Amino acid sequence: MITCLFSDVIESPIYRTIVNRLDESDLEVKFGIVSNGTSPFSDWLVALRPSTERLEIQSRVDLPRAWGSLAAMLRRDRPDALACFGQLVTLLGFTASIGPKAPLRTYARYHSTTHRVEGNRRGLTYDRLCNRLADVIVAPNGNVVRALIDDEGVDPNRIETIPFGIRLADFAEPQDDRVDTVRRNHQIDPDRTTIGMISRLIEIKGWRYVLDPLRDRLLADPRLQLVIANAVGELEPEIRQALNSVSDQVVFIRHEPDNAALYQTFDIFVHVPITPTVEAFGLVYIEALAAGIPSVITRSGIANDLAEDGTNCLVAPHRDPTSIGRALDQLLGSASLRATLRTGAIASVQSFQIEPMADAYLDLFR
Repeated sequence: MITCLFSDVIESPIYRTIVNRLDESDLEVKFGIVSNGTSPFSDWLVALRPSTERLEIQSRVDLPRAWGSLAAMLRRDRPDALACFGQLVTLLGFTASIGPKAPLRTYARYHSTTHRVEGNRRGLTYDRLCNRLADVIVAPNGNVVRALIDDEGVDPNRIETIPFGIRLADFAEPQDDRVDTVRRNHQIDPDRTTIGMISRLIEIKGWRYVLDPLRDRLLADPRLQLVIANAVGELEPEIRQALNSVSDQVVFIRHEPDNAALYQTFDIFVHVPITPTVEAFGLVYIEALAAGIPSVITRSGIANDLAEDGTNCLVAPHRDPTSIGRALDQLLGSASLRATLRTGAIASVQSFQIEPMADAYLDLFR
């Protein structure tokens, strides 16, 4: 029997697809989720599997209780394997499973060098502990594999690489009514040229280097608008202040569940993390390319292997506002360049289908 635990998730088509594949298989799987309240994913999981264990954590005070509940669940069920998706549940689940009859432990490592770049000593300690307790670590690409081996000393034989996947056709051609709904819900003006970003408001995403180029172009052209989705993080007050002079041209979206439709409200996409390794994978790269949105990026995560400047996107150097602004001007000023990048983008991601990813997880669990 396998116990499969999730945390740190509001919604995830990837997790849904993995769960569905496990649910349809002949494996005996028990699911659990740790969260600070209900979410679309947790509600869906409980509806699919009413036996799902749901543990709520509102603050650090609740952590010992959650750990105790997980330990009791694992002693009761005695799974052969424990699979964890999410940093919090990996730490809780792995430590709660320590004992004379511990299950095989695997976790999905969906971050790369973030803790080191941020100077997060606690996060680095958690990484070392989880790596030590894991029998198998799943990495989404070579970028994470290199971080595990070169920076954290993990034995390569304990690493399994399973790339992310998405439903490519849904991003390329979502139904028009879904796109219209997203526009209407967030008051995105269809008559303006839209620069879109889907990025948490945190340091590693490169906000300090993109704000001036964005604001300058919005000031110069009132026909432009900026849409910032996944707009949560410690830099939110600073970013809102920096864009205050163009606030009537900026839309902030905290969460939009229909990402595929959201991309189709963009004319240009921007994603500029600050180092080549700070993104573990960077799913937004794949989504934007699959949606055919002409993009200005810095290479990080999977973009190190995938981005071809002038073919499927425009690539700027890291932490370089001038180059980012120049690339934006190129896209805004050339319909033919946008068309070229759109074609190249869609062609470059055809191997990132979601079903093979779920099959690979099923094979691993078998």
